[in-house]
Amino acid sequence: MWIASNDQGRTYAGKSLAADCLKKLPGMGLSDEAMRRISLIDVIWVRQNAPVCAFEVETSTSIYSGLLRMSDLLAVVPALNIQIYIVAPRERQKKVLAELSRPTFSKIGLSEYCRYIPAEDLSKLIARVKGFGGHIQPTILDTIAIPLEDEEDEESP
Repeated sequence: MWIASNDQGRTYAGKSLAADCLKKLPGMGLSDEAMRRISLIDVIWVRQNAPVCAFEVETSTSIYSGLLRMSDLLAVVPALNIQIYIVAPRERQKKVLAELSRPTFSKIGLSEYCRYIPAEDLSKLIARVKGFGGHIQPTILDTIAIPLEDEEDEESP
C-alpha cells in the first residue's frame, strides 16, 4: 500500500498513516513529473510492483482535485488495469457525480474506471474484515462500491 507523499507524516488514532506501507512508489517506467503527480494520490494498493487500485479520500477537500489526480494516472499509464475509487461521505455523493460529469472527465471516460465508496460503508467493511491479517483481495471492495456510470443512468429519466 502507498500513502500519498504529502500525507505520510500524518497520523490517525496515534499511528502514522505511512506505517507498514511502501516507502517508495514503484516507478512503472514513468517520468519524474508523472511520478510526482501520481505520488499525490491518497492511497494506491500495489501488488507485485503494479498498482491495482487507487483511492482518493474526499471527506472535506476538493473532489475535483482528486478526480484530476486519477485522470492524470490514466493519462500517463493508459494500459494500466486499475480500479479507481472516490471515497467520500454519503452526503457528498451528488457532488462526486457532478464533478465526474464535467466535460474534461466525461470525455476521457473516467466514470468507466471510477467507482464511489461511501466512507460509512468502507468503515463497516474494514471492521468486518479486520481479523483477516492483510490478506484481503481488492475484489472485496465490489461489495460496497457503486459504479458511477450506473448511478448516472439511474438518475436519467
